Amino acid sequence: KYTAIQSAFADLSLINCKNENEEASCVSVIIREALEKPEQKICVITPDRNLAARIQSACKRWDLDIDDSAGQSLERTALG
Repeated sequence: KYTAIQSAFADLSLINCKNENEEASCVSVIIREALEKPEQKICVITPDRNLAARIQSACKRWDLDIDDSAGQSLERTALG
């Protein structure tokens, strides 16, 4: 039987990246794959503003416009 902790982590994956650019590229591919399904939504949460900028830049390759809250509270964002 799964415990609550095992169940919470059942769908998680660990990706080891060589550098920040590779990390942003991996995240951008995950975003793109998720958004290929019309009903799918995705949210990336990171305290690293440089990573967020790299992800946003990497997503532009596929004409994905990323709404970056830049640390604003959810209620102050367009989506919130």
